[in-house]
Amino acid sequence: VYGRQRVSGAVVFMETSTKSRYLHIIVAISGNELNAISEIYFNDKPLTLDSNGFVTAPSQFVDKAIIKTAQEHLDVATLGAVSWSDTSLLNGIGHIYARIEYDTDAYPNGIPNISAVVEGKKLFDPRTSATSYSKNSALVLRDYLTNDDYGLGASSSEIDDASFIAAANVCDENVSLAAGGTEKRYESHGVVDTALPPKQIIEEMLSA
Repeated sequence: VYGRQRVSGAVVFMETSTKSRYLHIIVAISGNELNAISEIYFNDKPLTLDSNGFVTAPSQFVDKAIIKTAQEHLDVATLGAVSWSDTSLLNGIGHIYARIEYDTDAYPNGIPNISAVVEGKKLFDPRTSATSYSKNSALVLRDYLTNDDYGLGASSSEIDDASFIAAANVCDENVSLAAGGTEKRYESHGVVDTALPPKQIIEEMLSA
């Protein structure tokens, strides 16, 4: 995941406890560490959470759900998912844990689809040699070209950083809007589908 995007993902754990009163679900929403998980949705309803992860709105989910998020490691066993292994850490995988209490009024259509608005992968910036969250299109492309897990795995010697620095500076230029204010000239927000050929992925990135 690059930039800001609403995403869902694969259910990697599902189990009931307390005589099927609670359903425990873990949804893996990205193949990379995320900068932030800013909004959680059940179907199309945004959830409001307190500091402990309990839902405080909408009203039908109050006291019926608890949400925990983590970029790297979430110890679900402490929340009652009895068979979750201490060694199943989901390191480097953005994910959501939900504990949902059985209630046909709160969930008339069954288990809700769980999704989130996230800030995606942190990117290396050759201008500063720092790695941080960015939506800069040139830095997104550079990250994909050099990524060993799902990109092309190019070495640093194969990258013309002077060219990427110039492109990143252009992307960061402020453009005035007719309605007032500014926005960056080029940004990238989206999800890389590794089932697609790299040429198509690169062309979609360049379309920014």
